Amino acid sequence: QLNLRQVSDVVNYILDEILTNPTVLYNLMDLKNHDNYYYLHSVNVSVISALIGKKLGLARDKVKELTTGALLHDIGMVCIDPDILAQPRRLSDEEMAAVREHTNYGFQLLRSARDLSVLVAHTAYQHHERMDGSGYPKGLSGKDIHLYGKITAVADSYETMTTGRVYRKALWSHEAIRQLQESAPEKYDPDVVAAMADSVASYPVGSVVSLNTHEEAVVVDVNAKKITIQFSSGPRVNALLELEPDSAVKI
Repeated sequence: QLNLRQVSDVVNYILDEILTNPTVLYNLMDLKNHDNYYYLHSVNVSVISALIGKKLGLARDKVKELTTGALLHDIGMVCIDPDILAQPRRLSDEEMAAVREHTNYGFQLLRSARDLSVLVAHTAYQHHERMDGSGYPKGLSGKDIHLYGKITAVADSYETMTTGRVYRKALWSHEAIRQLQESAPEKYDPDVVAAMADSVASYPVGSVVSLNTHEEAVVVDVNAKKITIQFSSGPRVNALLELEPDSAVKI
């Protein structure tokens, strides 16, 4: 049974944080824990989706609807055999087919919930659809995919790429963003990917980076306009430097 009041409270909290402070959550920290993977994954996808929706200029009520759908996008996983989800390896074709049913289960669960927009259910239903029709469950393409589905697809893919699993190495944020950009417009809506790239830090705090000056540094602060690094090698070791788009020093 869905506790829609709790869902609404969580969504309103996320929106209050994002819409009242333009820089909050720009530097997404790693909150992931293997035992709570789907829970934390869903929270992170909802936050990222809200950031994208805000960047695209959606009204608050639309961002709330989107964020609710994104928070619940994997709710259908409760209907999947937990032994399959717990496998510490890549799933077989048969197991993968079973997992893909979570979009149908999620749609049925959310469609029947009172006080939820049908678009929330469609967000769960469509978040694995792809622009070229290669996704599932319906093989929808282009304009047939709702904007919420397109946004949640990008947020879900980014979050999955940047999460390490036993059988898959996690990508750095800038690597995941580059993969999404290279996959647009075939797989992802390019406008949504562009909004995503502007909404999260390519190099989060703690990233160790190589510079065009042949020095290394650590990212110690980041926002939408600049990155602050601390040199970890070379003649400027321990010195701080703010990198802006037109800076001579580049990562």
